[in-house]
Amino acid sequence: MTDTRLVRRVADALLAARCRRHLAGLDRLNPARAQTRILLGLLHRARATPFGRGHDFARIRSADDFRRLVPLRTLDELWQTHGRLDGATWPGPARQLLACDTGAESPRLVPLTPALEAAHRAANQTAMGLVQRVRPGAGFCSGSVVFLGEALSAARLAEGKGDVPAPPSARHLPWLARPYAVAEATIGAVARTAARTAATCLSGSVTALLKLLAEVKRFARRERLAEVWPGLEAVLWSRKPSDPPSALLREEVGGAVLLENVSRCGSPVAVEDPETGLLRWLPDHGVFFEFVPAEEASKPQPTRLTFDRVETDVDYELVLTSPAGLWACRLGETVRFERRDPPLFRWSVRSSESGVRTSAPTEEVSEVSRPSAVINSELRTPNSELPTAIQGPHRRSDGIPAERLEMFVRNPWSAPADRG
Repeated sequence: MTDTRLVRRVADALLAARCRRHLAGLDRLNPARAQTRILLGLLHRARATPFGRGHDFARIRSADDFRRLVPLRTLDELWQTHGRLDGATWPGPARQLLACDTGAESPRLVPLTPALEAAHRAANQTAMGLVQRVRPGAGFCSGSVVFLGEALSAARLAEGKGDVPAPPSARHLPWLARPYAVAEATIGAVARTAARTAATCLSGSVTALLKLLAEVKRFARRERLAEVWPGLEAVLWSRKPSDPPSALLREEVGGAVLLENVSRCGSPVAVEDPETGLLRWLPDHGVFFEFVPAEEASKPQPTRLTFDRVETDVDYELVLTSPAGLWACRLGETVRFERRDPPLFRWSVRSSESGVRTSAPTEEVSEVSRPSAVINSELRTPNSELPTAIQGPHRRSDGIPAERLEMFVRNPWSAPADRG
């Protein structure tokens, strides 16, 4: 039934309505209150982990408590202290992992948790809504949605097998688009399937998308992509440090809308706004952000700000807390907000004299693929053999009573107060 024209039209209409409602909610959103809600939810989920017990998550009531009890760390420091983050800093174990490049000899693996998948699903829905805002007649369900994931199989890595990529999951897409998703284990398999369908949306890294397009043209025996997919509406792309420039992708897809999905350490950060060309920050997508003024980045205890204290035309280092088990993780990259409503920013290019890594505007992402032998050796290393970083004592939350063990309760008629 999902392949009939009537069902596809109904799915397109429902998806367009949900995307419009989703964007309208983001436009009305109070970012500061949304971020507080996300932070408290993340703390509640991880309160029983060793990291949560060691940092008194049960006593944290606000962002100020969080800043007092959880110091800033880099991903390398978290990895050296805890190794695999799933089970240590976030409830685990995870079935799939993401490899993040931090400049170390081996990649750092972060768990792809269900909460992180939900964050990516919300980011993809935001991107589809922005596409439909500039192209109201775009119909994603009229064809196929090709999704190229980059997750690694935790089970295969633990067994030491070289074939580490995990099959992409359609759970990263809105549920109305899942029946029309093409998500295979290899690019060749995706190309064979997608070449026989009318693709309307592509999603993946620049390198993976360029390989896919070359394979599709080879299978279809066409020289131009427009002859294979004349109804291609949008390309949602991300970029790794090793990827070629996105201009090569733009030459291939022609008139389709290209939007960048920005992720750092496996967590969604922003989506490119097609009307301004700037990056739209995602404050309500499951990740908590803090901002350190760039002039204080080299201090031992810099000031940590939430979005309500951020000013435009000022450089800030980005710090994130995500359901991948990252807590107050410094990214070493600076952003500069151009507008606050909606929150639009661009990457700032600065010298690295204060320890802040120089970043090119909208052309860098933290995920990168490494040789499977290096990843396997890291994964099989017991936590006890990993170097342990010395962690200084944190100030206790005196005067704050311990929160009772209880569950957050929501019902279908409740709505977050930060949505207006």
